[in-house]
Amino acid sequence: CPAPERNCSGVLLFRNIAAGLRRMFALTTYRHAESGSLRPTSTRYGCYALLFFASIVCLASTWYFAYAIAPTALSADGPAIVPDLYPAWYASHQVLFNHGDPYGPEVTRQIQIAMLGQALDADSKIRNQQRFAYPVYSVFLFAPFAMLRFENAQTVALVVILALTILSVWWWTSRSSPPRLRILLVVFALASYPIVLGMQLRQPTLMVTALLAAVVYSLRSHRMALAGCLAAAATIKPQLAIAVLVPLLIWSLGDWRSRRRFTLTFAACECALLAASQALLPGWFPRWIQTLGAYAHYAGAKPYLSVFGTGGLQAGAAACLIAAVVWVSWRLREEDPMLAICFSITAFQLVFPFVMYNEAMLLPAVLWLALTTDKGSNGSQLFTLLHTMVWITLTAEWVAIFCLSLTNLLHPGSAGKFIAFALVPIWFLPIAMFAAFAGHAAKSLSGVAIAAPALSCQNQAPQNG
Repeated sequence: CPAPERNCSGVLLFRNIAAGLRRMFALTTYRHAESGSLRPTSTRYGCYALLFFASIVCLASTWYFAYAIAPTALSADGPAIVPDLYPAWYASHQVLFNHGDPYGPEVTRQIQIAMLGQALDADSKIRNQQRFAYPVYSVFLFAPFAMLRFENAQTVALVVILALTILSVWWWTSRSSPPRLRILLVVFALASYPIVLGMQLRQPTLMVTALLAAVVYSLRSHRMALAGCLAAAATIKPQLAIAVLVPLLIWSLGDWRSRRRFTLTFAACECALLAASQALLPGWFPRWIQTLGAYAHYAGAKPYLSVFGTGGLQAGAAACLIAAVVWVSWRLREEDPMLAICFSITAFQLVFPFVMYNEAMLLPAVLWLALTTDKGSNGSQLFTLLHTMVWITLTAEWVAIFCLSLTNLLHPGSAGKFIAFALVPIWFLPIAMFAAFAGHAAKSLSGVAIAAPALSCQNQAPQNG
């Protein structure tokens, strides 16, 4: 902006919006103002009450949207809401009790009949083949569900996923965070449509995200061996686990003597799981890889990097992103490993195919942005724009869902045709998050102070075995 900043209305607008959102959120978190004076109690609790009321409205709107609007609006090309737990439940039952092959055509056929009402063929219009696409050792995690009738397993899975999602907010935030702030964050998390969709589907993704949160929490609590075991269990969805495990493994290499227990325990548990899988189903690995190849073509939309085409350009862009994750993780291994984890999560969201419920992985990144004090971004127009873009995207999702829910209540069945207004912000969020964290990583690597006391592993990670 060539004119002086005080005369640039656009910059002032973005800065005031971002500062206002941060100030309201800070009032619910800290007791003291920057000047050191005590915030008026009525102001603090007034802002908290306002945010809590907004979170309840978002929660009610999102759950109504998920159950009353989205299933009908998204079912043009087949069932929109199917029990995603069924492939894991049925395949685990076959492996553990009937010694069946979870990747075989008969198991796949039975899963398709139960979920879609028919076995799919080459001419079927339904794109999602609903195969069992997990490694064999995932049946140990799904075993408690496989021992139940499917209807009971569905109920138990919903309770477990709901509890794990609430605990995830606790695990991602530090112990110093006020309880009322954590409660507020929990309500907003449960008001996120990707998370609600995952619960609606009983999607194991939410179990994996909770396991990854538990890994970080265990490291903060100096329980490195436990963190290694949990990290190995999280690899039942390797495309999700890699985003957190790569920065953590690099973090452990930064001080190998005191942190090696995490890496060694993870390697030992992973080898044990692979050996148990081979004993349970000999020769399973090539069949799993073949299933993953098919899964990559029918599960989710194209990755964001598909804008570069489907050939070498897309692979090159993905390689550059992965290299950036490794480099940032190494450079920030001591300064702020949590920033490296969040950058890695947002980067891998662009690499793999877009699946809406996988945005639950963005929870720690959103929490980091909400609770971080960036001392170096004051006066930066770029940071103001990036932060505002993230918060406007999140707000746009909730505003659109609220308006659609209200419309559907007043005129039943009329909101489905406008569902894109709610889905576009959800699709755009990973892009906005990656842009924000790329800026944060660049600032941090250039030496600008970024303090994230609520989430950073700094000064909390174990320093001895």
